[in-house]
Amino acid sequence: MTISRGPNFCVALTTVRQRAVVQTRARTKTKMALDSALSTPQRVAVIGGGLAGLSTTYHLLEKMPSGRHLSVEVFDKGLVGTAGASAVAGGLLHPLSPRGKLVHLGMEGLQATNYLLDKAQRSSADVGCTPESVVLRNELYRVAMTPNNVKQLQTTAQTLPELCEWVDSGTDLSGLFSEGDNSVLGALRMYNGCKVIHPPSYLSSLWAACESLADEKELSVSWNIIHGDDGFTESTLSAWKNRLKDFDAVVVSAGSGMFGTFLPLASLPIQLVRGQSLEMRIPSDAQWSKNALLCGKYVSPLADKDTVLVGATHEFQENALNVKGVLAELKIRTEGMVPKLWEQGVIQRMTVGYRVQSERGRHGRLPIVGRIPMPFAEALHRNAWVFSGLSSRGLLYHGIFGEALAGAVLQGNESLIHVSYPELAWWQKS
Repeated sequence: MTISRGPNFCVALTTVRQRAVVQTRARTKTKMALDSALSTPQRVAVIGGGLAGLSTTYHLLEKMPSGRHLSVEVFDKGLVGTAGASAVAGGLLHPLSPRGKLVHLGMEGLQATNYLLDKAQRSSADVGCTPESVVLRNELYRVAMTPNNVKQLQTTAQTLPELCEWVDSGTDLSGLFSEGDNSVLGALRMYNGCKVIHPPSYLSSLWAACESLADEKELSVSWNIIHGDDGFTESTLSAWKNRLKDFDAVVVSAGSGMFGTFLPLASLPIQLVRGQSLEMRIPSDAQWSKNALLCGKYVSPLADKDTVLVGATHEFQENALNVKGVLAELKIRTEGMVPKLWEQGVIQRMTVGYRVQSERGRHGRLPIVGRIPMPFAEALHRNAWVFSGLSSRGLLYHGIFGEALAGAVLQGNESLIHVSYPELAWWQKS
């Protein structure tokens, strides 16, 4: 049999091959879409409803494609905004180190957090809050107490004029400090996205935003309180594993409460830090308390206009400082800024929070974000993820990394995190 190869044979053969390639690609795309649909989790448990947990929850709901089903169930030991280190945080949102340097991903983190703040403020009325009770101030001040501080912060003001400005001592600082009896040499005013947040109001409002988004997209989200002996201990792990077996994925964002239970501290380059703060009532006519001030420690306004938060201790020892010890540590670091606080203020109560702090690396202290490796994951769930170790940068980093984690969980692909943020693999290499 002879095959005729006319002048159009090559063209026809090329066309056939092109069609075959197109059809193969189409089948591949269809299969990938089907695999994605089948692998996308439909039921996710988020353990811990603080900054990390609620950021992850919101982004899970937001990133879920339309027409798909998703149920996110949050487990926490208290009502929204009442438990854990997130609820008693200082609420100071800014991207600068104590020396005035821009921290790693500082501007990106600031933008991501402000995105969530906007969502929370829009939903604040649903939980009896107002936008003003979520964001208490739209600026804060890093105070210079030494000539070296002045030099560092003035350099920052020149380098980042879109974010901050230098304010000289004297008349420029009137109203910020009690005049004539402080050691302040000047201050760096931080604005344009830098804010003072009231954490309980923010967390409650962000949860309301999660509920609103779930309703809008016809998804499901729920809050579950962990009662008493039902917490995470060696004796309850088996019960928790059984409870979580019907979930497609589990995100552990419970901070210090989870570590040492199924994820041993000794296996990770982290440590637990205790932070104690004082809530102090001040005279209603005080003019020196209207703004948040930082210099090692901080003095920050609270929702009650006549109350400020002074914090926080940084304790690594097993036994906590007593009231006298906390008072001594905080007073010596803040009295130079606001001496009248210690003359006229009255201590209302002391708060305490435990947070997970990572080792300092090339990019500073980065959180633990990613899939929990075996054999630790097996103790809880076959598809377990972790988002913890935010430490003192919880407000700055919870938005940007919660979004990255949510995308990876929905696609079951941890490498998606490392493509955008390869530095987040640090804890798996240690």
